[in-house]
Amino acid sequence: NPEPAMNDLIREAADFYMNVYPQLTHGVEYKKIGIALITDYHVKIQSILM
Repeated sequence: NPEPAMNDLIREAADFYMNVYPQLTHGVEYKKIGIALITDYHVKIQSILM
């Protein structure tokens, strides 16, 4: 079940981006970037696993 791993990944990415780009900790831009990164990363993992 990949769900817990994805949640950990999202949390790590969120922490990382809050540290690197503090101005993005609030607002839609931060969420958009986070979701785009997670989606991209997830797609890469799926393609590697298949």
